[in-house]
Amino acid sequence: MNQQFFGNARLAIQRAQQLHLFFTESVLYDQFKYTAKMPQYPKIVFLQQNPFVRNLVEKQFVQFSIIDASKTTGEDNVARLAEQVQLQSTQTNGALLFGFPNNAVEAEKLDRLLDGVNLAIRFKLSESLAQKIAGSYLSCQSCGKVFNTSLPFVTPTHPGYQNNCQTPSKCALEQSSAPADQINAEVANYYQQKGAYLEYEINEEHLLYDSQEFFEKLDNAVATHIKV
Repeated sequence: MNQQFFGNARLAIQRAQQLHLFFTESVLYDQFKYTAKMPQYPKIVFLQQNPFVRNLVEKQFVQFSIIDASKTTGEDNVARLAEQVQLQSTQTNGALLFGFPNNAVEAEKLDRLLDGVNLAIRFKLSESLAQKIAGSYLSCQSCGKVFNTSLPFVTPTHPGYQNNCQTPSKCALEQSSAPADQINAEVANYYQQKGAYLEYEINEEHLLYDSQEFFEKLDNAVATHIKV
């Protein structure tokens, strides 16, 4: 009887300690989970530039500043970019960087100016998903609207045009020429060596990316790999 009582008491204490650990080290901000390991204002680089990844990131990291640095060149511009990243990261919950760096030299320079990028993320796409993302496009000769027929939620629009057509009868089919899963191996290797790299696999099932389970797994992967 005493052994059973003390055994149950120990189990209750262990459960209480686990609950205390969870509530003191984990806080939820919208869709992204922060743990005690997370830096206060994380700076994250995304190694791909395509509408699917951009949509995915904007949906998941809703409280972050998103910075498109694809046109950044030159020493002074890199310094200004670093200042922008530093400032915007503190105004929100962190900063997400697209389109930069383009080589290991730029990555090292950015690291030095920011006192270290916390994580670089590459979404590794299955072959069938990469083909779907590259997709086929219907561009309307009348209104200028462009539709990706493979990804209904990605509909890039030509600036200055509106979709005034009721049917795509005047649209011409065009193939995308940009590789959807292209990354810079030199930059990826740099962040791998720095221990600040996450390669996260995505397949066709994630096209329905309102899946809470998918987002939770992504959160946990980021929290595990992020460099403080």
